[in-house]
Amino acid sequence: MFSRLRPSFLYTDVTPDVVETDLDILSDLWTMDGRDVYRGVRDPRYTHANVYWLYDESMERVGCSEHNLRDHADFRLLWFRDDEFGTLLQEDGWTTDGDLWSKAPRQTFERAVNEGWTTPMTFLAKCLRGPSRIVTTDMIVT
Repeated sequence: MFSRLRPSFLYTDVTPDVVETDLDILSDLWTMDGRDVYRGVRDPRYTHANVYWLYDESMERVGCSEHNLRDHADFRLLWFRDDEFGTLLQEDGWTTDGDLWSKAPRQTFERAVNEGWTTPMTFLAKCLRGPSRIVTTDMIVT
């Protein structure tokens, strides 16, 4: 997830597991963005903001709140989403169902079939030498 307080900062630990610093912590129930969550303690690994991980009722991590270091009332909420791109970019609307051909515009599909780009390696080779790009979240993070 890209930080909302410092957009150049990237959170890479976005698993549903409880963070070690939040083990055996009692927390009050909070309502944030219309969601009921439990907030952990400040994560000391981060220095760009005061970061608190958020958990649902089953104690799965579902997001974080990042608070400005100078003004604790200035904070942003970041949520884990069902799709990697949705989580990374904090945008709704990304889906994981379907395949490359169902996501590509019709003219791209037709061109690929007509020019024989029918295997992943052929398609990748054409993308590397042309104006088309396929991007994964791992590529963006790297």
